[in-house]
Amino acid sequence: MHLRKQITPFLCLGTLFVGTTSLASEAEGQEPVIDPAHAAEWLLEQDDPEFQAVGLLLQQAPRPPSRMDVEAPEAPELERIGQILRATESPIVIAMLVAVCDAGGLIEECRELGVEQAVIDHDAGNLLWREPFLGDDLDRWSNAIARSVHANDHLTGIALLTYRALLAYEDSGTTDYLDAIVGVQAPMLAQSVAMPAYGPLIEACRDEQNGLMPRCRQIARSLMSDTPSLTSYAVGLRLLEMGAEGAGDTERVEQLQQIQPALRSYTNCLAAGVPVEHHESITEEQNHRWLEIAALHGEIAGFEYWAFVNDVDCPVERDRLNELVGELPSVSHFSELRAELHPFDLELVAGWLLESDSIESRAVGLWLKSQTALHSGEFDSAGLLEQITELLPQTQDPRLLFLLATACRQADAQDGCVEAGLDQAIVEHDAGNLLSRGQLIKQNDATAWQDLLRSEPRVLDHSMALVQIIADLLTSYLASTGKEAAPTEPTVLAFAYVMALVVDMSSPVQTCRNAGTELREPCLRFAERAAEAPNGLFTRNIGLRLLAEWADDQALTEQVMTFKTAMMNFSICVHGQLDEPHWEAAGQTEMDAYLSDLATVGELAALEAINDRWNLGCSAPAPLDVSELEE
Repeated sequence: MHLRKQITPFLCLGTLFVGTTSLASEAEGQEPVIDPAHAAEWLLEQDDPEFQAVGLLLQQAPRPPSRMDVEAPEAPELERIGQILRATESPIVIAMLVAVCDAGGLIEECRELGVEQAVIDHDAGNLLWREPFLGDDLDRWSNAIARSVHANDHLTGIALLTYRALLAYEDSGTTDYLDAIVGVQAPMLAQSVAMPAYGPLIEACRDEQNGLMPRCRQIARSLMSDTPSLTSYAVGLRLLEMGAEGAGDTERVEQLQQIQPALRSYTNCLAAGVPVEHHESITEEQNHRWLEIAALHGEIAGFEYWAFVNDVDCPVERDRLNELVGELPSVSHFSELRAELHPFDLELVAGWLLESDSIESRAVGLWLKSQTALHSGEFDSAGLLEQITELLPQTQDPRLLFLLATACRQADAQDGCVEAGLDQAIVEHDAGNLLSRGQLIKQNDATAWQDLLRSEPRVLDHSMALVQIIADLLTSYLASTGKEAAPTEPTVLAFAYVMALVVDMSSPVQTCRNAGTELREPCLRFAERAAEAPNGLFTRNIGLRLLAEWADDQALTEQVMTFKTAMMNFSICVHGQLDEPHWEAAGQTEMDAYLSDLATVGELAALEAINDRWNLGCSAPAPLDVSELEE
């Protein structure tokens, strides 16, 4: 019996998005998944051997449901495989070539090309990617295991490389997908072809007569180290369990058998942080970040990234897992990610800010304090209301009112904040801004959201205007700890930028979608205003998406989608060139101008100004006039 299909994936982060993404795509009349054949055609025309390898991989990928009537995947070109092989020493690319050879039924031909030898030479004889060449022959497996204990499925690296290639394909203007589609589909498309077989390796290690068990224990640790997928970690556990069974160590077997349920419990908890319901809010930067983290630290670190940035913590499950794992390779990288993603201790920063006499400091401090409460579940709501009551008479700044409203939402203290007068202050000093007043409405209060939308208030995103305030305060905090940093230092600026992106668009969007035609006009006004400058790209992107959904005219829909795509591509182009040395060379005056532009004319205009002043050569989108939608 052939053993290659006996092992199925233990868990794949990308699959969590599939249901909602497909439904959303169908609702918008777009293809719910990427057409791998079309993407492959474009990628194979590129000069980059990595892109070509992804193209070959996608040639063998399953077709989307709407294209099941087309011809079967074409056989890969041996000449192309040979060209890529000669141009690379990357273990990830070589693994992709093995997968292509296997899927295309060209194992013997690829062996003659030198693909198996490349695995031996450049990937330490990686057993998982030699498997197609070894087949089910246990003698050959024994010989291979005697020579190498390296086993890495490279799934996280393949997913990242596939994502980068598909992003380039999308950026080429060839197509336009829903936000998050590329990040969702990349790992699934990659794994649909490049999932290695574990069965023969397990069978070889199960054979007690070949004396390989000590080597198999080393293989198990290799599977559990080196950026493991959850599948490979689970297989590593199984190999260790088999070894303990063979040695008659029942206590060790029981201990190992407890790890996988604990791992599943931890991942289930972390999954609450994956933005499945609000996939439209996922940015390309976030997609790239989680795939990059998974490639660097392992698949579960991808879960930990989403959980961390969405304020989900699972200390009980994590501690239990770490206790059981003990001396085995660690599966959780939460501590490293926390330090990497948040270079500042938010609780310490919040406490320092709240001790200040400055209105700005205290407002930001309350907001940060409520944010940390999302992790701990503990917050002094009475103290929050007392401080807000004290601060309200002292400020009319719409930006600070927005932060206070956000603090109320994060502390689940909306009703008390309304009674304290915060909602009325937003009406008086920020024209009833929906993005601020909405923070004071319970997420499931559809009636209140409908009433707010019908009032057709201002829709102004203050996030970009908050970047400068937060950067200045973080700089002052660092100075108080004896560290010197300018507000425009890349670490400070990047952290301030991420912290400022706190706009909640999910509730009004969901209200509009659920209400249907009843709220069409007010929802169109909301979408138009969200799509306008000086709102940030995140807010504008969602506004444009809604306009495209609700426009009756196909030409207008295409115009909106063209602008949205051009806007996001332009942002990626500019940000892709703004590395740390570039910022350092820019100087303080240039940085001050950028921050001022962010606050006054908006994120897109600020990027356009940088593009012009620094001659970056990125193509800015042509202006879009959405007034025609009002007719």
